[in-house]
Amino acid sequence: MFRPFMIPMLWGGIIAIALYPLFDQLRNKLGGSVKWATVLWAVLLLMLFIFPSTFFVESMMASGKVIAEEIRKDAIALPPPPQEAKEIPLVGGIIYDLWKEASGNLVRTLNKFPEQVKQASTWLLKITASIVVTAFQTLLAIIISIVFMVYAAQIYSLSIKALQKIIGTKGVEFVHTVRNIVRSVAQGVILVALTQGLMAGIGFWLVGLPAAGLWTLLVVMLSIMQLPTVLVILPIIIYVSSHEPTAVAIIFTIWEVLVTLVDNVLRPMLIGKGANIPILIIFIGAVGGMALMGVIGLFTGPVILVLGYKLFFMWVAEGGVANEE
Repeated sequence: MFRPFMIPMLWGGIIAIALYPLFDQLRNKLGGSVKWATVLWAVLLLMLFIFPSTFFVESMMASGKVIAEEIRKDAIALPPPPQEAKEIPLVGGIIYDLWKEASGNLVRTLNKFPEQVKQASTWLLKITASIVVTAFQTLLAIIISIVFMVYAAQIYSLSIKALQKIIGTKGVEFVHTVRNIVRSVAQGVILVALTQGLMAGIGFWLVGLPAAGLWTLLVVMLSIMQLPTVLVILPIIIYVSSHEPTAVAIIFTIWEVLVTLVDNVLRPMLIGKGANIPILIIFIGAVGGMALMGVIGLFTGPVILVLGYKLFFMWVAEGGVANEE
């Protein structure tokens, strides 16, 4: 019965642990009023969820309509392939010929591969469905996180008592360790990725980039996976430079370059110098989490895997909690 709620509960717990210090500050500024702090906090979190989600959905729908209309009118034109494509080992000639044919008539070329087109369409539908499910789970997780924050003191006390039953006097230390690790990764990885995605998305939206929501999501994904966001941003800069006036292209380029540098500034500050989290662990957590739980696993996976990684080595270093009791 609990299984359908497990992912939203995990996600909600991560959100609550990461953002509780801000909620606590808000409550103190309101004279300790939990009621008003909860109301304002709920409104703030829902606004932060609704606005980006609306932007993403509207962007995808608008771009999808444009692409479908252009395909129907056979108005999509690919540029001719560069001669360098022929130099790719083994498959260069095939890629060059196929690209050249597609640049002449894209629809006719696609009609030669009906099964591949069908598979690609099915994959896109699955991705879309996963995004919709993720949005619903995130909304539920936000509601759960608010409940966690309101009852934070009771949950903290209950967690310590439960762990003391299992591992003895190490219960308090364990709870504090889990809290610090989750907060460090959530802020240093997820928050940085969302910040980069927000900044990049603003630039994409201002220049009217087609499918801006999808490109924004790709920036967030690369940032969480600890891969350079320039892999997505550089081709977009080239595209904007060839379609927009020079002044717009220059401003856009400067802005997006700043986006690529954000993680170098924020991540060390938020994760902390002593965290020493291997990039490979975060990458495996992001990819594995997404494969296991869908898009939402991209956010929860790194936190869970880093937590397990840290606790395992703490246990090894101390010779095992069970041996000490």
